[in-house]
Amino acid sequence: MGGNIMKLNKKSKKGFTLIELLIVVAIIAILAAIAIPQFGQYRVRGYNSAASSDLRNFKIAEESFKSDAGVYASSQVAGLAGTGALLSGPLNVNVPVVANSINTSFPSSPTTLAFGLSNGVSAGINTTATTAADYVALFAHTQGNVVYAADSNNTQLKQAGKDSAGAAVAIGNAAQTTGGQLVIGTVPTSDNADDLPTATWSNL
Repeated sequence: MGGNIMKLNKKSKKGFTLIELLIVVAIIAILAAIAIPQFGQYRVRGYNSAASSDLRNFKIAEESFKSDAGVYASSQVAGLAGTGALLSGPLNVNVPVVANSINTSFPSSPTTLAFGLSNGVSAGINTTATTAADYVALFAHTQGNVVYAADSNNTQLKQAGKDSAGAAVAIGNAAQTTGGQLVIGTVPTSDNADDLPTATWSNL
């Protein structure tokens, strides 16, 4: 009886064979190969969503500003007409605009353009030189793969892809990226003009 117990104890101490360990390692490697790229794609989608959400909120704020002030504000200091400054989040943007500072007639009283930028999101808002009658807004996350844009003449938001390396790539009349960073593009040419050509920008 004692001999049988000793044999059972010896059998119970037996470990995994090399083949069994290799099978487990292979299964883990296969699961990792599937999961890691998917995780990376989910992260990029999250970055892109932050940029597009910020753009939607900005568009509401900019149209509200136009309703009050009669002109659009750029991201330049005091909302001056023309090329705006490049802003980077996280940031609560407040652009105070004094009376008659954007052009000689507007705004008639002091006002403020306010919107938020999420962490990692860059934005630039350009308005028509002198008149500030039109705007193009560009938003992108530094780790995303899409540049999002809004035009004062279109209710539909637009999008265009960065290149895979984040190198300089022209996307329409309004924007480009360098090293994955958003770069301010040209100002809108005139009111009611299509500043986001359909050849390079698609609907969001």
